[in-house]
Amino acid sequence: SVVSDPKARAEYDQKLKEAATPRRNPEDIIARQRVLYTLRRNASFLHERARYHPDVNPGDSAASEKFSDINEAVPLLPQL
Repeated sequence: SVVSDPKARAEYDQKLKEAATPRRNPEDIIARQRVLYTLRRNASFLHERARYHPDVNPGDSAASEKFSDINEAVPLLPQL
């Protein structure tokens, strides 16, 4: 019987575990990773925009230039 043979029991338990565990679709995993990457990238741009905002850096022309460069790039980011 399956129960009396330890090797057969281990194989049986493994097959039961595999059958009970739903398989994750690799395409779903990739899609989630892409969404997370996009969110992180968008958050990074927003952080940089806040960092170089003219109200935070009054009178700093370099910061103002970087702020305008970032603002030009933001619409190019893919939207979710």
